[in-house]
Amino acid sequence: MGCIKSARGSLLALLLVVSLLAAGHLERSAGGPNAASRHQALASATLTDPYTTGQTGADVSFPQCPDPSSSQPGGIQSFPTNTGVGVVGVNYEQTYITPANPAYDMVAADGGIFSFNAPFYGSMGGTPLNKPIVGMAATPGGKGYWLVASDGGIFSFGNATFYGSMGGTPLNKPVVGMAATANGAGYWLVASDGGIFSFGNATFYGSMGGTPLNKPVVGMASTPDGKGYWLVASDGGIFTFGNAQFQGSMGGTPLNKPIVGMSTDPTTGGYWLVASDGGIFSFNAPFYGSMGGTTLSAPIVGIGSFGTAFPTWSNSYAKNPCLGSEFQMAKATGAKVSLYAVVWSPSPPSSGDAQLFTGPQAVCAKTDPLSSTAAFDCQAYDWGYNIATADLSYAAAQGATSNVWWLDIEAPYKTTSAMLWGPNTTVNSNVIAGAIAAFQGAGQQVGIYSTYYQFPRIAGTTYSPGLPLWIATGDTVGNLPWYCTQPAFTFGGGTPWLIQGAPAPQTAGSNTYTLDTDYAC
Repeated sequence: MGCIKSARGSLLALLLVVSLLAAGHLERSAGGPNAASRHQALASATLTDPYTTGQTGADVSFPQCPDPSSSQPGGIQSFPTNTGVGVVGVNYEQTYITPANPAYDMVAADGGIFSFNAPFYGSMGGTPLNKPIVGMAATPGGKGYWLVASDGGIFSFGNATFYGSMGGTPLNKPVVGMAATANGAGYWLVASDGGIFSFGNATFYGSMGGTPLNKPVVGMASTPDGKGYWLVASDGGIFTFGNAQFQGSMGGTPLNKPIVGMSTDPTTGGYWLVASDGGIFSFNAPFYGSMGGTTLSAPIVGIGSFGTAFPTWSNSYAKNPCLGSEFQMAKATGAKVSLYAVVWSPSPPSSGDAQLFTGPQAVCAKTDPLSSTAAFDCQAYDWGYNIATADLSYAAAQGATSNVWWLDIEAPYKTTSAMLWGPNTTVNSNVIAGAIAAFQGAGQQVGIYSTYYQFPRIAGTTYSPGLPLWIATGDTVGNLPWYCTQPAFTFGGGTPWLIQGAPAPQTAGSNTYTLDTDYAC
């Protein structure tokens, strides 16, 4: 398998980890906390490290079928007998991901709309209003939006459906913002004192009503799955409810103009804050432009985000026909062989891939609508579970057995031309959790191959399965032992078992092939 790089090319997949072991075993418990997937907790287990500390070894950067002759450039001739660890490719997978295209609109107090990479469905600009517009929210499919006035009146555009309002109802404090539910069948309104009003299928998760505030609440945004929301105050302070996680704020930072609203990026789970002059502040969300510095006929009062949470995938998964021969070649050296599996995020449910809808979470995965965040989380779990199940079946058919199954977790969204993962870290962590559950359910030990940089960008900063780690570094073999004792290079609550270093060419006759270096902690 090769060192993790910014681009791996298109050959990635199930890999063989070959361990030329000396006598003795080292017992380790699962390092770090036992992390639960979003749907199924990982079972705790005592892990047996098959590697002998201090062994060095090598691995192959991609699948290369054994070729005793010299006629096949790159073909593996043999495994070096003086190494402790070797890796060869077994399966490979090609993935091309076209990024999603999130965007946002801003709304002014007169109901005028300003679009940034987003569609225009109409406005209240030029229409006499009883009260000024104070916020907006987009429908989940991005084909419409609602505007809300300070008296709680609602104006619907595009495919936005009216579910009720506070118009005509006496209010303790004026309404200042709104947010839509995950499937667009409801919405919340928020008042300046932090009070919440729920309509349609919107669930109440808490409020700031009755709590003394440094600054008034001015807006809100819901989480991508609709199971929580954020409130924002005029100083940029953030309040979280339900499953909403804090991702940063402008609280305590001097502002040219006060914050007036916020909205969620459905692809990252981050959010934007908008100031009254149209300035945008992004937290785990891309910047697409602002009205900052532009003369406005009325101040900005809100922001609504558009776009799909699902980028476009084109996946192909192929078995390496050389698995059996490579396994036997490794075994002939006296090695104990471990298997390596690549996993990646699934296509959106519109692909109709059966692997999304069968598995431990099949009932949840078939929830209507299939594109809802909750359903896609379940589909992702089943996707990972089914990939791992297929890997187990294929390895058994090839007579390949394993003492550790390593999961290749690399190529985050928008960091390489060969992206394996989409931008939704919750979905991604469910894929990984599903794969882990399948291997553990089959009585297999599981470890993770990645880097401290890539793993949190793929699975999120809070996902911590606490499994053995194979850490890719690209460093020279003499420096590899150092990484075994450096917590800064670990990830996911795991403990280092192997460290991967820089590639080194191997020569057999006129044939040259590449093996990466490895060190056992």
